[in-house]
Amino acid sequence: MERKREVLLALCLAWLVLAGCGGSQSQVAELTGGDLEQISEQSNDTQLPAMPDDAVAGSAELPRFGSVLQYMLLGGDEPLQISGNAVIDTSAHNTYLDGSTEYSWAIYDFYCVNEQEIPALVELQMAVDVISSVFIGFSDYSTGNWFWREFPYMHAPLRVPVLPGESAISSTGHLFMAIVAPIGQGARIDEAKLVLDAFAPHPVNLQASGGEAFAAIELSWDDPTVTYLGFVYDSIQLLRYDPETSDWLVIATLPAHTTSYRDVQDRESNPIPYDEDVDYSIRTIVDTQTGPASPAVTGRRYQEGYSFTASQDAYADRIELAWDEIPEADGYDLYYAEEGTDWEPLASLDGSSATAFTHAWNAPSGNECAVNTVYNYKLQPSTEPDSDQLPQTSGSRLVNYPNMLMASYGEYTDRIVLNWNDTNAAAVGYKIYRDSQDASGVVGSVIGTQTWEDTDVDENQHIYWLRPYIGSEEYMFSWHAVGSVLAAGWSLHTLAAGAEVRHIAVASTGNKPAFCCVTNNLNVIFAQADSDAPASSADWTMYELESDDGTYRAAMVQPALFAVNDRPVAFYAKYGVDDATDSLVCAQASTAEPMGKLEWSFHELDSDANRSYCIAGAAALENRPMVAYNYAGGSINPLYFARAVVDNPSSASDWAIHDVVSDEVYGYGLYAGVADGKPVVTYDQYPDEPYIGLATTSAPETHWDWQAVQLPQIELILNGALTKVNGRYNLIGQDSSSYDGKLLLATAADGSQTDSESWQATVIDGYATPAISPDLATDCQLLVDQANRLLVIYEDDNTRTIRTAQALADNPQGPEDWELRTIWNASIGGMTFGATYVAGHPIVVVTEGSDIICLCPEP
Repeated sequence: MERKREVLLALCLAWLVLAGCGGSQSQVAELTGGDLEQISEQSNDTQLPAMPDDAVAGSAELPRFGSVLQYMLLGGDEPLQISGNAVIDTSAHNTYLDGSTEYSWAIYDFYCVNEQEIPALVELQMAVDVISSVFIGFSDYSTGNWFWREFPYMHAPLRVPVLPGESAISSTGHLFMAIVAPIGQGARIDEAKLVLDAFAPHPVNLQASGGEAFAAIELSWDDPTVTYLGFVYDSIQLLRYDPETSDWLVIATLPAHTTSYRDVQDRESNPIPYDEDVDYSIRTIVDTQTGPASPAVTGRRYQEGYSFTASQDAYADRIELAWDEIPEADGYDLYYAEEGTDWEPLASLDGSSATAFTHAWNAPSGNECAVNTVYNYKLQPSTEPDSDQLPQTSGSRLVNYPNMLMASYGEYTDRIVLNWNDTNAAAVGYKIYRDSQDASGVVGSVIGTQTWEDTDVDENQHIYWLRPYIGSEEYMFSWHAVGSVLAAGWSLHTLAAGAEVRHIAVASTGNKPAFCCVTNNLNVIFAQADSDAPASSADWTMYELESDDGTYRAAMVQPALFAVNDRPVAFYAKYGVDDATDSLVCAQASTAEPMGKLEWSFHELDSDANRSYCIAGAAALENRPMVAYNYAGGSINPLYFARAVVDNPSSASDWAIHDVVSDEVYGYGLYAGVADGKPVVTYDQYPDEPYIGLATTSAPETHWDWQAVQLPQIELILNGALTKVNGRYNLIGQDSSSYDGKLLLATAADGSQTDSESWQATVIDGYATPAISPDLATDCQLLVDQANRLLVIYEDDNTRTIRTAQALADNPQGPEDWELRTIWNASIGGMTFGATYVAGHPIVVVTEGSDIICLCPEP
C-alpha cells in the first residue's frame, strides 16, 4: 500500500491550497490524467483499485454538519484533458468497468484536516461531453477499495450529486476521486467543481392541486434520494401557512421516500379554507435536525374542478342529479329553489358513496318537480360547514313532443303506420290525434313505444299529431305528419330495366301511350305501347332515336312529345362533343305506329354555338307542330316560339321562329300548348313571378303578337300545364309565399284570362311538395278526364310518391272538391315521371333509379 501511495504522489503535478473547514487550512492535490498501463507495469498492485463487493451507494452514515467547502479543479492554463488508452483491470471486484473497452481517466486528491468536516454531500459540476457512461469513484487509497457510481450518457453540463461512503475517508483526511470514461468518445473535461454541502437537501418539484379535488388538496414531490443520489434522511415534514397566525404549521410528518400527501378538509380537526389560496412547503429531517424548507407552492380546493350536475331538459318526468364521491363525507344534504326563492331542503343521503338523486315529477308533496321550470340545486357534504359557497348547479325537465314523426305514405293498402323518435322517458305516454286537435281527433294512445298503426282509414290522406301526457296532464302537440294508403285499382309493370333515365315526356299518340326520354348515357329513347292499356313490357316497342356517336350526343334536358295527325313528333336537344354547336332537333314519325328509327325523319330546328336548350313544350297547331324553348345558362335567356309553316317540316327554313320574351326567363315553369285555337306559353320571368303568354293570333310572327299576363295576386311557381275546361282557364303551381308545399290551382273565368287581377288560386293539396327544378316540366301534369273534369297527377317530393287529385266538381273551389289518392310509392329517390290521358283513363310512366315503370288503372 505504501508503494501505491508513492506512485500516485509521484504523478502529482501541482498542489492548490484553498481555505479549509472551520478556519483550518485544507489542501487539494491534483493528479493529472495519465496512462494506467504505465502504472500497471510496476505491479498488479498499482492498478486502479476495484470497488468492494459490499459497497452500496448511500449506505454509509456521515456527519451532517460543518461549513461549505468549494474546490476548483483545473489542469493548469489549458482545460484538463482526459487521456490515456490503457485497458483497466477487469477483476471480479471491478464490476462497473468493461474489460474490452479502453478508458481515459483522471484522479484527484482532496484533503481535510479535521475528519469531522468531511461533507455529507458532494456535488460534481463539470463541463463535459461524453456520449457514453461516465464512472466516478471515491477511495481513501489506503484500503484499496473504491466506491463507484455510473452516470450514463452525460452531456454538458454534467451536474450530478455524489455521496462518498464514510469508509472512503482515510485516517489522514485524504479523499481520492477518480473520473473514468471510454476513450474515442470525444470525452473532455473543461472544468470540474466539487460543492460540499453540509446541510440536508429538501425535496424538489413540490406541487399542489389547484381545485381538482373538492374535499382535499393533493400534494406531490420528488424523492430527494432520486435528485441527490446517495442522500440519507429519516423523514419528511409538510408545512402549511396559517394567514391568521402568520406561522407555518406542521400538518404531517411522513416516512422517508414518501412522495405524495392528500391534505383532507375536516371542519373540526383540519379546516382548510374554501375557495382560497393555501401555501405549502416541505423539508427533510436527519436525526433530530431539520433541513431548510423548500420554496412555497400554492394550492386550492373549490367547486370548479368538482363535478356536480343536473340534467337539462333530458327527461320528461324527472331531473337527475349526480356528483363526485367525497370519500371523507359521511353523507350529503341537497337543497333546491326556483329562481328568486329561498332554498328548501330536498333530501338527506347517508354515506359518501351516495352520489346521485332523482327529483321526480311525482315526488312527495312539497317536492314535486314541475315541467318547464328551472331549479337551482346546492350540495352540502358533511365535511363542509354551512355556507353559501357550496357547489351549485341548475336543471329542468321538459316534456318534448317526439322528433321525426313520420306517417307511411302509399306504402300499405290497408293501414297508415306512424313512427317517431321518443325524446321523453318511457313513463310518458302519447295520444294520437288525426285530422283534428280537439277531443274528437283522438284515435289512440300508447306508452313505451315509438310506433302506431291506423287501420281505420280511407284512401284520402290524413294528418296526424302526437301529444305527450303524464297522468292526467297533456302537453304540447308535435309537428304534423301526413299519411295515406296506397290506392287500389292500379297495376304496374317494369317495361325497361337498367335504362338509367334522366328526363321523360309522355303523350298519347294514335290513341296509345308513348314516351320519349333522355338516358344517363346521353341517348334518346322512344317507346310506344301496342294498346291503350299495356300490361307488361311485351306490350311496348322501344328503340333509340339518338345515339352517342362520339361527335354528337343528347343534351341532358327535358324532351317534348306530342302527336300531329296521330303521328308522334318529338323535340330534344343535342350538342357537339367538341362544343362547336348545340342543336334543337325535331324528329317526326312517318306513321302512327313507327316500329324503328328508320320510320323517323330528323332535322335541326335551331342551332348555335354553345347554347343550352330548355324545352318548354310542344303541341299541334292547325295540324302542324309548334314548340317553345329558351336558352338556359346564357346572359339573357330569352324565350323563343317556333311553329312549322308547312305540314311536314324538314329543315329550319320550314319554321317561323321569334322571341316571345327577350328578357331573362328561368328554365322552370315552362309550358307550351294551345287554348282557343291560339298558342299559349307559361314561364317565370323572375323568381316566383309567373307569367302567361297568350298569342293574339293563331300564327304569331313577332313578340308583338303576344300578350303577357302576370299573376300578381298568386304567389306560385309554375310547374304544370294550362288548359281551358268548363269555361275557365286552369293552371297548376306550387305555393311560393311560404314554401310549405301547397299545390295550387290558379283559375280565371272565360274572357278574363288577360286580366291579371281576375286570376285566383285555391288549394288542391295542402301538404304536397312537388319537386321544382329548371329542366323538369313533368313534376305536375294537368289532364282532363272523360267527364271533362280536371285530373292532376303530381309527384310529392317529400314522400317520394305519385299522387292523383281528381276534381269532384266542374269548377273546384278548394280541397273539399278534390279526391286525393296515392297510386305509387318509390322505393328509392331520384325519380321523374310523365302522364297522359288515353282512351278514357290515365297512364303514368315513372323512372325509378335505372328502371322505367308503367302505372295503369286496372280494367
